[in-house]
Formats: sequence, structure tokens, C-alpha cells
Amino acid sequence: MNRTRARLALSVLIVLSTCARTTHDPRRNVTNTALANGVVARVGDVDISSVLVGAVAGARGMSPRDAVELLIDDALAAHGARAQRLDADPIIARDLLAVRARVTLEHLRDEARVTPPRDDELADFNAMRWREVDLDEQAHVVHAAVLRKTGTTGPDPEAIAIARQIEAAVASATTAADFETRAKAVPHASYDVRVEELPPFVKDGRTSVGPQEMLAAPFASAALALQHAGDTSPVTESSFGWHVIRLIERLPGKRIAPEDRAAYFAEDIYAARGRLALGRILTAARDRTKPEITPAAEPLMAGLSAATP
Repeated sequence: MNRTRARLALSVLIVLSTCARTTHDPRRNVTNTALANGVVARVGDVDISSVLVGAVAGARGMSPRDAVELLIDDALAAHGARAQRLDADPIIARDLLAVRARVTLEHLRDEARVTPPRDDELADFNAMRWREVDLDEQAHVVHAAVLRKTGTTGPDPEAIAIARQIEAAVASATTAADFETRAKAVPHASYDVRVEELPPFVKDGRTSVGPQEMLAAPFASAALALQHAGDTSPVTESSFGWHVIRLIERLPGKRIAPEDRAAYFAEDIYAARGRLALGRILTAARDRTKPEITPAAEPLMAGLSAATP
């Protein structure tokens, strides 16, 4: 049977099963027999437990009796598909495999939600996502830095003199762009001078926008000491050199109360638990069964075309 016919046959079985559910014949051939404890019905080698009946009844909003009939129909349809060897078709086998994988993921998702977020999980997320829940007031600045020469430490009178010339030159700058233009115009001999606008940052130097970076603590402290847009710092020394800093704006902090963070992070924590559990399953499965790919895979797939959505 080709793939199109196999899929069609499976679709017909599903439709027939659905029809059976809605037009159930009470005279269906059913045998009354004693079954194992907790088993409500058996279809071939498939046991239908009372727990499963309860779960289906609750999920579908139906009576337990209707849930039993639905589950029996599903089992009969599955037996019919296997009798026709539909499960041997590669595409259908792949679909069945995908269903099992989805069930596993749903099980891990439900398992992850059994217990509320723990203190250690909240601490990890607070540290990772501090910008969202524990953000202090920030400074947004432009600065000019006379950089230290490689391998030097301590005071450098010539570099400090250049930085003071920059401080004087930018004193009357009206905008950040004007600050940059004036700072770059100051002669700086053999020294490197860096003039740039920085992303906002908090007092300890962590940036609050874009990639996580850490600015020098003396620089960050000097910037946060500026109170009003347009204020300019005196020459400030850091491990990188000597800076003149112009405040563009101060930005307000953002805080979520510690007692509210469990609710804020809950879904992300559950997702992280699920990913960890799935990772353990995949690692164990790879240890038991090593995936193998033939060296001829690329040539074999070369003539295949991508599926049309």
C-alpha cells in the first residue's frame, strides 16, 4: 500500500471510529468478564483503567459510561489499523513516533508544575533576569576617555592634561553629538581617545540594555553622581584611563516585590524544569541507543525536495 492509500485508510478508520462514537449501537458485541483490579474494559491487549476513564471524562466533560465507549472505539480503530499494517507505513510510523514524543513532553510539562517554584530556582532567575525585577536607577551617558598606554599603571600627567583639555572643551556642549564633536577635536598626541555613547547602566556598572556588560565601578559611580541631564563630571580615573562623562538622562528603576516573583517567574521555571527533565531522558536514551547516520546520507537526500506546507 502506498503512503497516500495508507494515510487515506487511517483517515477512514478514524472517521469510522468517530461515527461509532456518535451513533453507538448498544447491541455491540461485548463480553462481560472479570478483569484485573482497576481495569474497566479490555480490547485485545489494551487495558482501559478506571483512572484513564476518569481522566477522559473530566477532560471531555462527559459521563464515565460515554468515556468508556469512546476509549473502546479508539482501541478498536487502533486494532483495525494494525490489522491492515498501517503502522508499518514509514510516514504513519513517523507520525506515531511524533505522538509518543508529544505525550512525553506533555507528561514532563505536567510533572514540572506539581510543586511551586523553589527558593533556589527563584534565586537563579532573579540573578539571570534582574533587569526585569530588580533594576536600580540608571545613567545614560556619553563620555570621552583618554586610554592608558598598554602596560602602564598609576598616574600619567600627560594623559590627565589631555583629559582636562577635553573637560574644558565640552563644558559648553549642548547635546551629546556636540559633546562628541568637541571631545574628538582636542589634540591627543600619541594617546588613544575613545568618545562614545554608552547603553544605560546601574551604579555597580552592569548595563541594563542590550548585551550584558560590566563597566568599571569608579566610572559608573561618577556617572550616577550626576543628577541632571547635561551635567558633566570632572576627570575621573578608572583602570582603563581618564574619563569625562556627560549625563544624557537618568532612567527610573523597576522592581517587583520579592513575594510576587514566584508568580512572575513560575511559567519560566516550569519550562526550565521540563527542559532539564527532557535533557536527562535524551542523555539516557543516547547512552542506551546510539543514533547512527550513514556517511552516504547527504547523497541519498540530495534528490529530495522540501515538503510543501
